[in-house]
Amino acid sequence: MSKLNDYMKLRENFRKRIEEGDFEPKEMLILQELNYRIEVLETLQSFCKTAPATVDAGIIGYHHQLALAFVKRIASERQLGEKSDPEGAKRRETAQHSLERVVEDCCMRFSAFRAEAEGQYQKALGSFINTILPVWLQYRSSYVEVKIPDAEPKSTERSPAASAEESEEDELKKAFAIECPIKKYKGKTLGDVLTLDPRAIKWLATEYDKDESVREAAKAICEYAVRKSA
Repeated sequence: MSKLNDYMKLRENFRKRIEEGDFEPKEMLILQELNYRIEVLETLQSFCKTAPATVDAGIIGYHHQLALAFVKRIASERQLGEKSDPEGAKRRETAQHSLERVVEDCCMRFSAFRAEAEGQYQKALGSFINTILPVWLQYRSSYVEVKIPDAEPKSTERSPAASAEESEEDELKKAFAIECPIKKYKGKTLGDVLTLDPRAIKWLATEYDKDESVREAAKAICEYAVRKSA
């Protein structure tokens, strides 16, 4: 998980600044949030790495139940953050409801999982976690924003790879800005709906056939969500 590595580097930076006496009290909230996110991501990573590659229901069952219980817990704990205005409070409420819906849906489907081939449980668990992680991170950001600084100073000369990344970012911004065609979300963009109902974005990416541009935009957003959770 690249996000886990970013968080650990940022925490190490915070620790060095604390030792040097260059740390402001208001940053303690961010440090607490970092510690919490690292704990959650490390645990989820451990679940993925220890997932049994077998079809034995008895062996899979214990691991399966532990993973479900842990994911259900992170959907409701640690509601600690900066004081928020009414708009921010509404954003938190929306993010929490979105997370609860996604967790409930994913847990319901994952609870019924039965392995028919070796390695199938590992893939199912990875998909389960990757679906929930982006929504959970958005939920956490509604309480405490954790900004990852650039690893290196920006150069005035753009490499082909950097230019490709910029182009991809521009396309993603356009995808987020596209209006959602689902009547329930009339007037909202695909970016808005990603927070409100990630399942709707997945449906647009796989089932919607009335507008190819909308479908392609939804696919790009789904791919982005998976990368953010990796």
